[in-house]
Amino acid sequence: MAAPNNHQLEHQDFPSLFKTADRHSIESQQKYLNWIKIELGLMVFASFISIFSITNPTYGSTVATVSAAAFALGIIITYFIKKANLEDDWYVSRALAESAKSLTWRFVTRGIPFKSSDDVQVYEQFNASIDGIFKENKDFLQVVFADDDGLQITEKMKALRNLSFEERKELYMEDRVRNQFEWYKRKTAYNEKMATQIFRIVIALQAIAFIYSIYLISNPESLNIVSFIATFAVAFLSWMQVKRHQELSKSYAVTANEIKSIINRASFINEEDFAGFITDSENAFSREHTLWMAKRDVLL
Repeated sequence: MAAPNNHQLEHQDFPSLFKTADRHSIESQQKYLNWIKIELGLMVFASFISIFSITNPTYGSTVATVSAAAFALGIIITYFIKKANLEDDWYVSRALAESAKSLTWRFVTRGIPFKSSDDVQVYEQFNASIDGIFKENKDFLQVVFADDDGLQITEKMKALRNLSFEERKELYMEDRVRNQFEWYKRKTAYNEKMATQIFRIVIALQAIAFIYSIYLISNPESLNIVSFIATFAVAFLSWMQVKRHQELSKSYAVTANEIKSIINRASFINEEDFAGFITDSENAFSREHTLWMAKRDVLL
């Protein structure tokens, strides 16, 4: 049973740091992946152009010029992607957003370290925690969005914190734990599907290249497109490496199963044990994300 709408924590109800980091992460991810697509597209295009002979008196010089321009532009884009730090901005901003989200859920459910009934003390402690996250990573978050209200503790966060134990537990289980379970389950299936699809495409391209190579043995005067097909296959493999579909499908499946164990424990949790239960749950969520970051060599 989902928590009533007035007892839900919507996106706009989270701290300003979360909303800023979340938006910055999404935008950086989109920019990074778009530039990678352009880079791979240029590689494939340059390989396609190389099919045509530069010694042809009609179009040879044009082919050579276009091919050189494509490779030069590819070098520039590769350099730009590295220097712009879009990948680091994506990863670190996502880590900041997830850290702020975890702190928020600990706050609204009266989890550790926000168990105290002294609201002033807890508010100061939460603000100090958020400020600490920002100050340690401010070089990665040099953005301010027009719709940023600047509030780190929203009115909804305060209201949810004052709910009864049963209401806070239901809120946490539905909007945090089960929400995370469904997200990881959905992403596991998606990444498995994408990894399989790309693998099949690469195998098909390799098969086509093989068959065409056999064809060229008896028809050497035909246009040689083997290198173009091979480059196309490499582009798909590179994209799969960037997206890490196979790796993520496995790690997400592990986390989804871990969350199932958390859900099974929930019915036995009383008010006395609730804070510790929240800590265990949030540690499980952060553990997967920490591994996600570590595999990309991003240090916080």
